[in-house]
Amino acid sequence: MIELADIVDAIFSSYDCMYYYDTVDDRILMYSDDYDPDDCASMIDDDSEGRFIFIEDVKYFNPGWECMSHFISTVDNEVIRDKLDGAIHRKGAFRNFRKALTFHGLLERWYAFENEFQKERAIAWCKVYNPSLLDNRM
Repeated sequence: MIELADIVDAIFSSYDCMYYYDTVDDRILMYSDDYDPDDCASMIDDDSEGRFIFIEDVKYFNPGWECMSHFISTVDNEVIRDKLDGAIHRKGAFRNFRKALTFHGLLERWYAFENEFQKERAIAWCKVYNPSLLDNRM
């Protein structure tokens, strides 16, 4: 049985892979051009009944910017908020943002916020594509 954390991992994976939820076997399949141990590509290509649901990952949208922007809006100190906002609008945004978080002692708060953001994204995916995944996994 898959867990919500498995959906989070599939959505936010940094690997260059495709992820699909197998509705029959209740598992997540992962494959790429270089890695396909279960011959997923052919199973998915042959799927005419909707057994496999594609899990859209970060290659197809950029949640990092959205997450950083939401986090910045939660910072009460206007000076720090402006510094963080400036950090994400320069070249090397993610590196600059992390440096600014560290400098202002907000890194742990960021990690907690980011984890919750990722969980909410996974829940949103489940609500759209397979609400039953949420029934006993919360």
